[in-house]
Amino acid sequence: MALWPHIFLLKWLTFGQTFFLCLTIIGTYTARSGNISGFKIGSRILGVPLQFVVVTVVSVVLFVYISAAAATLQIEERSDNVAGSVNKQRWEQAALWACPLH
Repeated sequence: MALWPHIFLLKWLTFGQTFFLCLTIIGTYTARSGNISGFKIGSRILGVPLQFVVVTVVSVVLFVYISAAAATLQIEERSDNVAGSVNKQRWEQAALWACPLH
């Protein structure tokens, strides 16, 4: 119920102000309730901090997706200029193989 007044403000605020307001609301409720259930501050996975693991995994996933997208675009551009089959470079083949979405 306490979030309801803040929702009306969102249509008059800029993106940055809205983002800051959401972070403030989340921080306030998290601070009141202590730790999020099942999550301890300073958690580690195999001796590595949880935040490092999350950032690393997200970075690798984004790298693979963006490299596959770039490979797809280059292959399509070359195929538009050349009639018939196009030779793929090794990095393009590897990027397309690694990305399950392309």
